[in-house]
Amino acid sequence: MELTLASDALTITIGKRPNGDVDYALKIGDRAAIPDDANLDTLAQLLVRLDVRLAEVSATGTAPPEVRFACHRDLPSERVHELVQELETRKKANRISSYRAEVNEKK
Repeated sequence: MELTLASDALTITIGKRPNGDVDYALKIGDRAAIPDDANLDTLAQLLVRLDVRLAEVSATGTAPPEVRFACHRDLPSERVHELVQELETRKKANRISSYRAEVNEKK
């Protein structure tokens, strides 16, 4: 399933490195992730970058953005559940409007 991106939607990708480690990246709309938001090793690092981007959006006075996340198909389900819990917390705080998931079929 391919998601259509709003220009202000935030997209989190959770990939799997050749050694099996998980990596995270964050981008805005259809633009590539900037270096500070790419190749993140941990969920904690991703959340720091996500909160920076959400603060930037909040400072503009625009509505909270949608967050989408694309996961490698072989990703352990715990990684997805951890991210969903964090996104739900931010949704309840009205920092994001919604979140959606897709599976990345790339190997």
